[in-house]
Amino acid sequence: MLDSNRFAAAAACLAALLGLTACGGGGGAANPAPVTTPAWVETELGCAANQSVRTTLGRLHNNTWNLAAIGTATWRQCLLQRTDGSTTEPGWRWQWPDTGTNVLAYPSLVIGAKPWEAGPGNDARFPRPIASTIASTGGLVLQYTLQTESTGWNNLATSLWLINTPTVASPPDVSAITGELMVWTRASGGDWTAGRTPDAQVTLGGTAWRVYVNRNQSDLSRGSPHRWTQVVYLAAGAESNPSDQARLDLAAVLADAVARGWFSAADHIADVELGNEVASGSGSTWLRSVVITVD
Repeated sequence: MLDSNRFAAAAACLAALLGLTACGGGGGAANPAPVTTPAWVETELGCAANQSVRTTLGRLHNNTWNLAAIGTATWRQCLLQRTDGSTTEPGWRWQWPDTGTNVLAYPSLVIGAKPWEAGPGNDARFPRPIASTIASTGGLVLQYTLQTESTGWNNLATSLWLINTPTVASPPDVSAITGELMVWTRASGGDWTAGRTPDAQVTLGGTAWRVYVNRNQSDLSRGSPHRWTQVVYLAAGAESNPSDQARLDLAAVLADAVARGWFSAADHIADVELGNEVASGSGSTWLRSVVITVD
């Protein structure tokens, strides 16, 4: 009598030879083929100082505003793009001298009209009045998911330039700048506040913030004599437990700064920038998702 199990196994092997299935010695279910994740393929979009590249998320800016501070030292900073065949993500990579605590560069995503450059900018929603923005619940919200790996001194800073005009001029008029609001959610390498006592401490959106104010901020690159008010909100955990994912209610942060008299509600938000202030070391950031909403 023909053994039915051996017959089934033989049939399975014949099917395998014909490319129909896998051959299993016991006639059981075939093992599924392993699933592999496609590798990311990276492309350099540009490595020139202060180069800009437009993306679907906004304008990438290879900002090297304080490059002169390192003299003839070697550096490299590039705007990048990577794809796995179905998803494309922009980003940047930097390599600066291993020592130093003064900010040299700010590779970043720019949305709006940066007042250091000629207007009108890349987003019709900016400039926008501060007064109407802070009067509306959810008037300006930035939500992002990033992937950052780094060594040395660097942070993750969201920056808003504030101006006293409704538009950004062409050529740019730096004297229109009245303020700079910075929100730090990552601060690596050392004490970014240089031991200063906070000017305020506040909880906004469930996050505790230490706030530092400089009413006489200057252009440290000495490219302009103009001065303005800089306010930095440093998130609790930014130094010890930084996160690459956040939802920032920027309108609420700005409203707090206005209520404390640091900024004027009569001014305008020129743009929103998201990037890494870099003082030393190397690293990379990929923008996995960035969404900015206004009301």
